[in-house]
Amino acid sequence: MKGKRTEWVLGFRDPNHYWLFQLDNKNFIRTMVAGGSRSDQVKKPHGLDRKGDIGINIDITPSGVVHSVLRGREWVAIDKWDFPEGAVRGKFGFSVPGNDEIALKAFSLTY
Repeated sequence: MKGKRTEWVLGFRDPNHYWLFQLDNKNFIRTMVAGGSRSDQVKKPHGLDRKGDIGINIDITPSGVVHSVLRGREWVAIDKWDFPEGAVRGKFGFSVPGNDEIALKAFSLTY
């Protein structure tokens, strides 16, 4: 809701090993952090106006993750990624740095 980037992590095992996902004013970015070093994997324009509310859908399955954004009344996939070594082990969470703010409208965990 407020800040430069919306950030979340997947496969967090420790501060040196995880996948970082970011949504800035123009792009969706997927970054691998391994051994403490960052490596940009994907950078795609998302086509959203971040001045207002935005919708992000994160669909995590045993084999991959799909990120979609709400454009008008339609969910549009902006990144489909299969985990390179099967299921990702580790934690999922949002990163809310500094004075940034996010609002979570819905969260569901299904098996």
